[in-house]
Amino acid sequence: PTASGAFDINLSYNAATGQVTASPVNAAGTVEYMAVGLQSWSTNNVMTVPDYQRDGTQFTVMARLQNNASVTVQKSFTANAPGTNPTPTATGTPTATATPTPTATENPSTNPPTGSGSSIIYIAKSSNILDLIDEWRDGKARLKNRANPSGRIWYWINGRNPSNSLSGEYQWLPGDEVQLYCAIADTPDPWQSHFDPRACATVVFIAPDNAL
Repeated sequence: PTASGAFDINLSYNAATGQVTASPVNAAGTVEYMAVGLQSWSTNNVMTVPDYQRDGTQFTVMARLQNNASVTVQKSFTANAPGTNPTPTATGTPTATATPTPTATENPSTNPPTGSGSSIIYIAKSSNILDLIDEWRDGKARLKNRANPSGRIWYWINGRNPSNSLSGEYQWLPGDEVQLYCAIADTPDPWQSHFDPRACATVVFIAPDNAL
């Protein structure tokens, strides 16, 4: 339950259109919203789930105050086909932290890999295709997928064009946030391929004490 007077959000999902609307509660200022696979942080509170993901895919909508990003809340919903409008359910109570790092998800990861300081949060995870670890060199990080998926895998990172592999370049700095979506498919075109299985994750890079 949410404490009376605390910042929160309510979600309303329309199965006919695939639109989810986030409505702020007790927001003292402008609110930003983010959902992996739907949009990066933005003041836009209406997001649309693509047709091919309206099959029971779960999404987590996160919200934060623009003038106080340390206060972050989130709720989940299930994107179904027309015929049912499930009631969104909370996955955590409002939290105030030193950084705007999300603290809970529908399918949270276990502890970060040994030697990793980064926060790797799985929004919708299939362990058969996605098992992330960060590696550091000269103050920069890269991501590696330790899973060994069967089939052709595609990665989408922060809205970039899809790729069959994660970049081996050390490019991420402490504090960088990455939204990653991956799926097994013949092509990255949702109109030509069925994305199954698939996974989503948010990574906030935090250099470990023993980073090289």
